[in-house]
Amino acid sequence: LQLLRNWDSEDDGLIRVFIERPYVNPQGFKATASALRCLEATLIAIEALGLSYQYMDSKEWQREMLPLGLKGTAELKKASVDIGCRLFPQYAEQIRKHKDGDSLLIAEYARRKGL
Repeated sequence: LQLLRNWDSEDDGLIRVFIERPYVNPQGFKATASALRCLEATLIAIEALGLSYQYMDSKEWQREMLPLGLKGTAELKKASVDIGCRLFPQYAEQIRKHKDGDSLLIAEYARRKGL
């Protein structure tokens, strides 16, 4: 909400939203349904603001931003937190609190690739 309060419509062309494509798992119906509902709500907000967006597969940014050979969600999240805190020390407290640095790493990946 703070982002929206500080929004300057003149910046619209400079802002691009990257959304990690949700993982759809037929065995995990409840988790998949929840993820898709969150995605829909996110898209409604992004479109209402008139922002452009692009989907990104997790493997795409992880391949470049995380060490090779990580297995499982726990290892990926730990690496995300560690690397997020190292690259963005000004947000280390928030990264540790939420136990997730993925969004910052996705943004950094997009910046490095000129997306």
